[in-house]
Amino acid sequence: MDGLMDYADGVDVEDLEYGYGQEEDIDDYEYDADDSPFNDEGFSFQETVEHCVLPTTNDAIGHIGKLLFWCFVLRIIVTLSSGRTSGMVHLASALIGCLVLHHFFTDLLVTFVVHAALSYVTLAAVTRLAPRYAGLLVTAVSLTFVLSCELWLVEAARWHSVRGAQMILMMKAVSAGLDGSPAAPPPGPLQYAGYLLHPGTVVFGPWIALADYTAAVHTRPAQLASMRWVVTSVGSLVLGLVFMTVSTCWLNWLLPDRLVLISMWIVAYREALSFRSSHYFVSFVSQAAANVSGITSAVWSPSGELLVSRPTAIEAPRSLVEVVVNWNLPMHYWLKTYVFRVARPAGTAAAVLCTYGASAVLHGLNFQLAAVLLSLGVYTYTEHRLRGQLGDALGLCVLARRCAQPCSRHAGAGRWAARALNLPLALLAAFHLAYLGVVFDGSSAGASGYHWRHTLDKWEALGFASHWVAAGSLVVTWLL
Repeated sequence: MDGLMDYADGVDVEDLEYGYGQEEDIDDYEYDADDSPFNDEGFSFQETVEHCVLPTTNDAIGHIGKLLFWCFVLRIIVTLSSGRTSGMVHLASALIGCLVLHHFFTDLLVTFVVHAALSYVTLAAVTRLAPRYAGLLVTAVSLTFVLSCELWLVEAARWHSVRGAQMILMMKAVSAGLDGSPAAPPPGPLQYAGYLLHPGTVVFGPWIALADYTAAVHTRPAQLASMRWVVTSVGSLVLGLVFMTVSTCWLNWLLPDRLVLISMWIVAYREALSFRSSHYFVSFVSQAAANVSGITSAVWSPSGELLVSRPTAIEAPRSLVEVVVNWNLPMHYWLKTYVFRVARPAGTAAAVLCTYGASAVLHGLNFQLAAVLLSLGVYTYTEHRLRGQLGDALGLCVLARRCAQPCSRHAGAGRWAARALNLPLALLAAFHLAYLGVVFDGSSAGASGYHWRHTLDKWEALGFASHWVAAGSLVVTWLL
């Protein structure tokens, strides 16, 4: 159970734990290396399936199945009400959300209820007294509550298990405060509670705007007989479970620790890919839960496809900028809307650093996360400048983001020249991604958050290579 709790920490770049509590099965498994035909460290394909894949998957389905059941119950309630009794739907959403939170976090449910109550009281009071500052004060109250819990009110290991879900709740509260019109009244208490505690988004995410939630409970969802949402939800769940087994079982079998004798970078890549795979698991499970509960669209997904993450754009990246964008689409939209655009008048560099700083604060007081996120901020800014300068100088389509079609630079002989230059730049992005992700190794030391020394030791073992390359790239952009 505790292993699953830690997976809830994964809405954005975050410190996930691996294993669903099955690590003991692997650690206690006695084997004879001579009997293993596939793996020098004692685990054959069959043994990996029997002692890791099957028990881990069964445990995951047991917990996720309960989440999806309650999401389906809410969908039925919304369908039957058809918008006529919205108050009852909001109440049902809040109560079912509390049941889900209690299942995953037991008595820490109270921290979510208190957080929601404090943010609503602040929003309701400030909207009437000083509506211009509603968003700012809701942000301050939510952040103060979360930091108080992290520093004083809740034991570190237990808070670590709920930090991701608390981040989602805080994002909802902040966006509700900032999106409100000074001339409009705040949402009612039932609507606000139903939104913040919505069972389809309260544990794994994704973040949705108040308008998305309101549309979902006032618009009759697709008929229960329709198969589209069923196929979409099942597909998301299956993909999530596949990525979970990749993270927990398959990578350790395919890339065992003995490969460190060949290159430390192989093990570094494995640990970073394991972390990314666990994030994909969370993303696809959150998609499934949102779809089952009736959330079919969101402001961050104008196409109507509820997509949280794009693994293909991350594993084969054009640039780090595209990795950041596709890592968590709702989080990217939230940060761009409520942080980057607000800070943009101070300059692009300042806005980028503010955005990554805000993301680090959302994830809590964690040196590991802050170091990775702020490094990403510098890396993406440097990459954006370098690619822009190369594109202008050579007339090639090598920008950090793909050019809008048709692209005048991407024609004739320049097309192949652009591909030839984009390839090493993409490999450089993959190199940075492996380096930054190595600090999320899923070791037991991270149960309550890693010590700052852990992060530096991991990077020191790789010679701080990525940071040196990024620093050199930044110097080149200044010289060009």
